[in-house]
Amino acid sequence: MLAGPIGAMVLPLTDDAPKVTKEILGHALELTIHHPTIGSKICKKWITVDTIIDAIRAAAVIDASMGMNARLLNILLSKIQKYQLIDRFDGSNLSGFFRAKYSKQSYYIILPPGEQPEYPLFDKQWKEEVERVKSLISFRSLKSNDIPPVEHLLEQEKKGSSVQRQATYCVNPQNTKSDIHERQQDSDHVSMPKNTKSDSHERQQDSDHVDMPRQQSVCGTYWDSPEAYKLFRPRQCDSNCLSAVERRIKLLQRAQQFEGWRDLVHGRDPGNVCSNYDKLVIRQKSMFILKAYQIATLEMNRKTWLECCEIAVHEINLLGVTLTTRGDILSRWHRLFRTREAFLHPNLEARVGRDPLPPFLRMFPDAATKIKQFCRVNLLNLNVETVHQFILNKVFPRIYAVWASEQTSRGHTLQSFLKLFRISVFSPQTTLSWMKQLGMKCANHKKSYYVDGHEREDVVTSRKLFCKRYLVDLEPRCIRWIQITKEQVSELPSLSMDFGHEYIEGDIKMVEFHEDYIDKAGMDLTQFEKKQSVRAPPTG
Repeated sequence: MLAGPIGAMVLPLTDDAPKVTKEILGHALELTIHHPTIGSKICKKWITVDTIIDAIRAAAVIDASMGMNARLLNILLSKIQKYQLIDRFDGSNLSGFFRAKYSKQSYYIILPPGEQPEYPLFDKQWKEEVERVKSLISFRSLKSNDIPPVEHLLEQEKKGSSVQRQATYCVNPQNTKSDIHERQQDSDHVSMPKNTKSDSHERQQDSDHVDMPRQQSVCGTYWDSPEAYKLFRPRQCDSNCLSAVERRIKLLQRAQQFEGWRDLVHGRDPGNVCSNYDKLVIRQKSMFILKAYQIATLEMNRKTWLECCEIAVHEINLLGVTLTTRGDILSRWHRLFRTREAFLHPNLEARVGRDPLPPFLRMFPDAATKIKQFCRVNLLNLNVETVHQFILNKVFPRIYAVWASEQTSRGHTLQSFLKLFRISVFSPQTTLSWMKQLGMKCANHKKSYYVDGHEREDVVTSRKLFCKRYLVDLEPRCIRWIQITKEQVSELPSLSMDFGHEYIEGDIKMVEFHEDYIDKAGMDLTQFEKKQSVRAPPTG
């Protein structure tokens, strides 16, 4: 394998060596997820990217010689059409495959298509659980002779065929009736029958319930009673209602941390649509519900839930936070919060997974098209001021003229027309906001293969020839290669054999690395002698 100078990307030196493409990775993931023994080990739990790679290799669908690694898997996954929304938790991702990033590490969870997971809190307990799962999963003893080899996948890719999906989802075949019965007994004190009544009737029951006098539960404490279950709706991971409330208290406390408000918005606002006011409302609602929960843990044996809400409202109001002054409003917020343990997105467009636009651009999509065309034509000299003047002098008058011609009444002006869409003063700052919402962003110019017409047949052919000539013919001849013994590599933990080329010189096993990889690994290049690559083609 050749370690190229651009990001130390691993590329094969010959055309005969198979490459891991997004199509092959997509087929391999399908086969691994639906594998009779491996699939159940990696599904329905948060796992690391290394665990996914180990599972794919254990299923024998991608050979180790193809150079699959964590970086390549993360890049290819984002290019597969089915997994383009893999980072979204707002309900728009229906693939069942989700990714969360924390401390430059990627974590994945695989669910049946259509199911939605909760975004992890990345707390100590969650990280310990991920490490525990990683230590328990082992693929060493698994053999997968019934899975087609990689040559079969390459054949399918050339023919344009797709892998036949299995109709059923992976389950652990080792589950016996006795195991299921034991788990059912263990969860009897948590599981309750599902309520099939409408939400409005449910809220009426809840509001009627909170004003009832406290009754002694036959189960023991109040927190084990059906009354508490109906009010707080614990999840299966909670031992009782009290543990559910304590867990939600920790969740609500995160709202006051930097970017912690995202954990309390359903979907985590991936498009950064929430305004500063929206963030303030989310934080203040969290304060009210948090205080009510804290009071409930101490007073629910003596006071009703509505009384706890009224006390919480009074104490928070004393701090100058007056988002609400009524306990019944707080009780309503609690009912909306407990369903998803998060607030619905304040923007209705973002709530259903669509990119929100200002009312004017939603009503007149032609205006958005004209703005995009103007920006594309004037890209070299584009700035906010020129776009601002174009909208004021061209877009607004043209749209207003068409709109006014369709009105029966007279006396309309351009200003009154704009006020219909909540535009009283159109400033350059508003123009910048519109440009961002239309998908434009300001960034430093970077070199890229992607230009206009980059998928044309002649451009693709030329690009392949250029890459081959640069990476296969020219780069190996450069004095940029470092050859060291395999024994020395084992003594340097920062070096990985995945980015090196092994060969034998005499009776000594050698490994060749590109100087860019050595530098990226944080090592001093001056301690190594640079040479041409042993794979350099002969001059001629």
